[in-house]
Amino acid sequence: MEFEAGGARLSDWTSRRRAATPHETKAVHVGTLEVGLAVHAAQSLKDRRRSVESLKRRIRNTFNAAVADLDGDPIPGRARIGVACVSNDPRRLDAQMRAILEFIERVHLDLEVTDDQIEIIHL
Repeated sequence: MEFEAGGARLSDWTSRRRAATPHETKAVHVGTLEVGLAVHAAQSLKDRRRSVESLKRRIRNTFNAAVADLDGDPIPGRARIGVACVSNDPRRLDAQMRAILEFIERVHLDLEVTDDQIEIIHL
């Protein structure tokens, strides 16, 4: 059974695809950043959530990165976030992860970075 669309059969399209040669394939790298934060302004979980959501939104908008709150059982004075980016250049990923970390330290005065870990994964 063949699928036809616009006068061409699906088998025609698949047979035209060519295999990528080794020099044409691009490496994919995933950069991850895990940041532990002390939330000084948070007296309640609502205050903590407000600070963390603000930080996540600003990171997404500024760096076009995926950001998540990693705390399964949140505590008002602490937070842990994860940031992920994808690129074909590991040096660019490392620079971007370090820029995000500096951004957190510089922009959010109510949050203090307690620990961080950057990892670049080759896929």
